[in-house]
Amino acid sequence: MNRLPKRDTSGFTLLELIIVLAVMIAVAAMSLPMLQRSFSGQKLDKGGDLVRAHMGRARVQAIRNGEIYAFYYQIEGPAFRVGPFNEETIDSMTNVPLDEDLRSSNFDFGDDLLPRDVRFSMALTNPDARAAAAMVSANFRPGDMRPILFYPDGTSQSAKIILQNRENDAIQVTLRGLTGTTTVKKIIDDRMIE
Repeated sequence: MNRLPKRDTSGFTLLELIIVLAVMIAVAAMSLPMLQRSFSGQKLDKGGDLVRAHMGRARVQAIRNGEIYAFYYQIEGPAFRVGPFNEETIDSMTNVPLDEDLRSSNFDFGDDLLPRDVRFSMALTNPDARAAAAMVSANFRPGDMRPILFYPDGTSQSAKIILQNRENDAIQVTLRGLTGTTTVKKIIDDRMIE
């Protein structure tokens, strides 16, 4: 008696594959907002690091060159620059666009721009006598870019800058005038977190 060999019928049916695929799509759809928020938070952190680094650069340039330098920033915009605080530099920054599409990609933050969807939302700068005198001598007129001054002796104006992303997450960059040092802290529910 010849018997046919027994076939192995284990495997997946088309219905089982469709169900698994549907579950995977549902899980991906639920996790996508969390991933986007994570990327947005990383871009905000990167923006804080950029501001902190460029403020340090302004301080070093002021000490090295023996003249007042400024960290120029754009309220409600992504642009910032470091340069001497003089009439020529100020005049070169009169029409900086507020356009968010200045970057080629989401992670393009070069050329003195914050990462995409991150902006300077608010700033407080403590006025002092040296700043007032420098503003007069540089013929400063308020415009698109606002300055924070760094002096040749290593000090600066005291300032607080708030960076915000589209999800309204925020961080505060604090500049201490006496030492010219900066700190970056997250703001959660109007409280700063180290």
